[in-house]
Amino acid sequence: MMSFTESVRTCFKKYATLSGRASRAEFWWFQLFNYLISILLFVVSTVFMIYALVHQLHGTEPQKGAMVALGATTVILMLIAQMLQLALLVPNICVLVRRFHDTGHSGYEIFYALIPVAGAIYCLVLCFLPSEEGANQYGPNPYEPIETAD
Repeated sequence: MMSFTESVRTCFKKYATLSGRASRAEFWWFQLFNYLISILLFVVSTVFMIYALVHQLHGTEPQKGAMVALGATTVILMLIAQMLQLALLVPNICVLVRRFHDTGHSGYEIFYALIPVAGAIYCLVLCFLPSEEGANQYGPNPYEPIETAD
């Protein structure tokens, strides 16, 4: 089974690779990585924003310049979070396509997610399915060791 760090490394090595297969562990560890990064950046920017609001509402702002800097820092953190999510969009789509391949489905089925509710549920179910036994048209099973000639 693939570890958290191994999964993240693999997804970044295959940043824009749509071919091949991705195990459930690779897919779900990478999703956890994405959510942890998002939550961390959201919490940090929210703390800055709440701090600024509390001091402004209570009139205890130390200096006007400090509050402007704090507000600017909050905006910059939110922009960094958005740029990071944009940068992670390509590997997210690619690992999803490879996950679909692992279950024996076409990567084009990712477009089913555009169908409200039912499409998203369908794609989620595919992500939970086990790997197809043995090699399929998309490559060898990521859980099975690759046999080498002796």
